[in-house]
Amino acid sequence: MSRCYLVMYGELAVKSPRVRREMERTLARNVRRQAGGEVERLEGRLLVRDPEEPEALGRVFGVAKWTRVVWVDSYEPEEVFRAIRPCLEGVRAGSFAVRSRRAWEGAPSSRDMNVELGELVRRHTGWSVDLDDPDVEVHVELRREGSFAYLGSWVREGPGGLPYGSQSPVVCLVSGGIDSPVAAWYAARRGCEVVWLHLDRGRFGSEVDVVEELAERFSEWIPGEVRLEVEDFEGFMEALASLRGEEARYRCVLCKREMLRRACALCERVGGVGVVTGDVIGQVASQVPDNLAVIDRVARFPVFRPLAGMDKNEVQRLSERLGFFEVSRRHASCRLAPRNPVKRARPGKVLRLEERLGVLQRGLRGSGVAAEERGGDQRADQAR
Repeated sequence: MSRCYLVMYGELAVKSPRVRREMERTLARNVRRQAGGEVERLEGRLLVRDPEEPEALGRVFGVAKWTRVVWVDSYEPEEVFRAIRPCLEGVRAGSFAVRSRRAWEGAPSSRDMNVELGELVRRHTGWSVDLDDPDVEVHVELRREGSFAYLGSWVREGPGGLPYGSQSPVVCLVSGGIDSPVAAWYAARRGCEVVWLHLDRGRFGSEVDVVEELAERFSEWIPGEVRLEVEDFEGFMEALASLRGEEARYRCVLCKREMLRRACALCERVGGVGVVTGDVIGQVASQVPDNLAVIDRVARFPVFRPLAGMDKNEVQRLSERLGFFEVSRRHASCRLAPRNPVKRARPGKVLRLEERLGVLQRGLRGSGVAAEERGGDQRADQAR
């Protein structure tokens, strides 16, 4: 007999019929790739038979809940009871409820199933009926394909969201720290295909091995392996190291702007539509709103910050739950971070420092962004 599982989804159900069909197909494909087995689309559900890795169903984006089920090719309460009875043996309880759902108009009344199946369960177990707070819930879905029965205790939570790959790609700036992998997870949860970009600091603290391990952990949540791009960033770090005194306070803002430029360039190459970062508002100096506004001026694509409103403890708990924290805790702080970083970077000064470091000569000026930014920043400096 096949081992059967029902996959339930939430948000997909409210989409237009065309969008819903497309997302259901994407979800079914992802379930097949991540959990294995044979996947069949039912009305409002997916039926998975003999999955190779059932637990993987809980890591498929778009899955709200999932459960193993007993599939009965009949609507007769006696047949359903005969199939579910072995599952009731050994269960310690004093009360129960039968909760049936009629998902096909050709199926019999859910009320009749509740009453008749409930009487059979009561006689067999001696449990009393409690519709408000039962110890055991017996669920039955009456569908065109037959009756699907399961216990409430079997139901497991999925990550929810939208099927991975149902939205356009984004590039996520990923360090070896706690925040960025969680931000990438949230972008993937909303259906975006995520391309990871890591900028290797080289002798200033390379973390490529940490990021590669994080990518492996992240790939457990998606069909296939995440695309990881690693670019050399040591040369730019050397340029930042040359800044001294008051200018050194601008290192973090300059660094983040250059990272964002690189991410936008990769976004263009891979056909992405935005950049994702792990910024949490106010967590460090480069993430205060004033500096984020200066950093974002170089962006040629929208910048998404899924963690913007969270606090450090919330992000850490998420990292632990998602399986990233044990790897991310090996992250080392940047060696060039100044002791007293600037809290409100002056845009005009940022541009002058970038020009001196050779950033603008590498193509930004030709894009029109620098000239446009310079005009606005001169006005901003005059207003200060």
